[in-house]
Amino acid sequence: MMEDKSVGERIDEFNKLILDLKNIGVTNEDEDQAFLLLSSLPKYFAHIKDIMLYGRESITLDDVQSALNLKELNQRSESKNSESGDGLYTRGRSEKRESHNGSKVKSRSKSQSDD
Repeated sequence: MMEDKSVGERIDEFNKLILDLKNIGVTNEDEDQAFLLLSSLPKYFAHIKDIMLYGRESITLDDVQSALNLKELNQRSESKNSESGDGLYTRGRSEKRESHNGSKVKSRSKSQSDD
């Protein structure tokens, strides 16, 4: 499978292949489908492969798909958190500014309350 595809696209493509195999009479057990999906993943999914293959007594296709979707969801939320502050800046206001008639006036920010 291509390296630049999202997890959802990979799973969709895999499910289409499984359906094509069923249409021509080839059936696979659920555990075999899980192994096929794991083996089709690129190298950067190696830790998920290891966890799914060696961390359990049995494995199902639903377990693998859920783990992959959860990983993608976590990656999206991490990337949103890391990008949220990019390019943001604040502009401060000086304590005093000159009024129109030349005298100095103390300025107040909008966030201060009228106590």
